[in-house]
Amino acid sequence: MTAEEPSEVHAESTVDSTAEPPPGAPPDNPPETSLNPRHLSLVEPSLPEVYDAIREADREMNRAAAKRAAAIYGAQRVLADVGRARAEAAERAGGPRPPWSPEEATKEEFTCEVGALLRLPRRTAETLIEASRTLAEELPATRDALTSGVISYRHAQVIMEQAWGIRVDDPVAAARARAVFEDVLVPDAEFLTVAKLADRARRVRERTHPETITARHQKSVEDRHVVFQALNDGMASLYLTGDAEKVQAAYHRTLDTALCLQGRRKPAP
Repeated sequence: MTAEEPSEVHAESTVDSTAEPPPGAPPDNPPETSLNPRHLSLVEPSLPEVYDAIREADREMNRAAAKRAAAIYGAQRVLADVGRARAEAAERAGGPRPPWSPEEATKEEFTCEVGALLRLPRRTAETLIEASRTLAEELPATRDALTSGVISYRHAQVIMEQAWGIRVDDPVAAARARAVFEDVLVPDAEFLTVAKLADRARRVRERTHPETITARHQKSVEDRHVVFQALNDGMASLYLTGDAEKVQAAYHRTLDTALCLQGRRKPAP
């Protein structure tokens, strides 16, 4: 008698790939959360187009600032002709001399007009008029960069503020120094922030100025001044411009005094 071998049945398990996973089970292919080219292709307008629009709008603002400066300079030239015509007419007419010369009266008139047109205080209008003249007559590379839109007016202001300090008795030497100053600085202005450009412009001016630091320091000391500016909520600011060593000493003395007074305060009850 032969014993019958027990039969074993192995059922093949079939998995339905289309079946929903049970609740709570992690998905086999989690969705992508990072941006990739496929995601970006579904956005209208595309991100590059949006960024290009921002950059182009900024360049339009820069070009508009250059256009405004050119218009102010053009008006300044016209008013200068008017001032000369007034001076010639006054000389032919004779009579008592007015308290202001015709040229000074014309300059005052133009400053008031620019301030009224642009709603600017007098000092700001004067600075804008001088900046427009500087761009037109002394800083052609800066003017061209602003006109093309690759630098902002704030960048141009930084360059002008340092270039104004390149003043010597020899106009040829001054013009040569400003040209070197621009050649070094304007290309960097396309990539630097205003703050970093200001720091670089100060250092470049120190190297390109035709006068020694000793001679410049002696002249600058005569321009030392203090400015008081009222602020909100009963506060104010005090700006002191003078010899670097003395100003630094005043800063540390004020800071030390303030820290000592803080240490003496009584604790709150």
